Amino acid sequence: MISCASFADTIGVNGWPLEKHVAGDVQWEWPAIPQSRGFNHLPYRTLVPRGVRNLLVAGRCASMTHDGQSAARVSGACFVMGQAAGTAAHLALSGNTGLSDIPVAALQDRLATDGAYLGIDVQ
Repeated sequence: MISCASFADTIGVNGWPLEKHVAGDVQWEWPAIPQSRGFNHLPYRTLVPRGVRNLLVAGRCASMTHDGQSAARVSGACFVMGQAAGTAAHLALSGNTGLSDIPVAALQDRLATDGAYLGIDVQ
């Protein structure tokens, strides 16, 4: 999150900083400006649990590190993950395939068509 990571399987972006709740306090960590673009990609793979077929997890259930979760648990990132999960489910049903087998490029195309910002135009 702090390094504004890019992922080829991006489903959208998140611009919330790390929000660490420690010892009764909140510590914020922001990306360095102007060196960073100010957001990170949210990868589709965080929604697809290992060892379970045809299940997606989004929002606070998505798979990421503790620090990553401190930034991605907020509403904006959860909206992004929810839209991607619904779109992926539609594509899987339409293509008669599993959720882990849908073409990520097709998911990204559909999300972009529907107005989602994938952040692939800024490196």
